[in-house]
Amino acid sequence: DAGQIYEGEDLLQQVLAAQPAQVKALTLLGRAAELRGDLTTAIAFHDRALAQQPGNAHAYVNRGAAKRWSADLAGALQDFDQALALQPGFPAAIAKRGIVLLAMGRLAEGWRDYRLRVRARDGESDLSADRPWDGTPLDGKRVLAWTEYGHGDEIMAASLLPELAQRTAHCTLVCSSRIAPL
Repeated sequence: DAGQIYEGEDLLQQVLAAQPAQVKALTLLGRAAELRGDLTTAIAFHDRALAQQPGNAHAYVNRGAAKRWSADLAGALQDFDQALALQPGFPAAIAKRGIVLLAMGRLAEGWRDYRLRVRARDGESDLSADRPWDGTPLDGKRVLAWTEYGHGDEIMAASLLPELAQRTAHCTLVCSSRIAPL
């Protein structure tokens, strides 16, 4: 989370030297390898984690994510489905499964699952849970808009705000505190 992938990998390798079957260290090393773009190594670490603990839903989600980036969509879908079999309703598995289904062209299923992506983020609220936008015209309506991803995406999406504000009777924007002054 701190962006110190190499330092984290060094520490995790020390953990593995002391405890070669440490599942959390194995799957975290897999995530670090994925973030560096080394997907073969990432999948291998997740395979090792799952060999140690076949019932680890997080390891299946992490391996599925690495498979997705390596264009193994069917394999990723299998991993997300296995994570859900182990832990029904697991938000991260559902959201990532949605992304894979969309990439596979299975749009109805994909959008349904992808809709749950906000629940997959720790500490986040789904502000649209009660009344998400259904695509109807916004003219004269009250609208709550917010961003989901990083600051760059917030700035990019901000280019749409003037049009949104013109069309609606009232528009409230929720954004990160770092972006608010802009």
